[in-house]
Amino acid sequence: GNPARHTTSAEILMSITRTSREALQLNFQLEAGRSYQLIATRDLSSDAWEIIQTWEVSPTSQEKTVVLDAPDAPQRFFKLVTP
Repeated sequence: GNPARHTTSAEILMSITRTSREALQLNFQLEAGRSYQLIATRDLSSDAWEIIQTWEVSPTSQEKTVVLDAPDAPQRFFKLVTP
């Protein structure tokens, strides 16, 4: 898949890979001292975003990998945000 970008004070690159017909793997870097939420929607024209996962403030930067079930999902859009 194509990498998606979300920009905060530092640029974060998120890669999204379909690991099987029914799963997606997302990889991204979390900066130290910030909390994050991974959110998703099936419709970009909607304001309804679902919280997939939340990470509290960490003292160190970390690389994260999240594997999500995605059976028969034609499309889904993701954002990594700092609430």
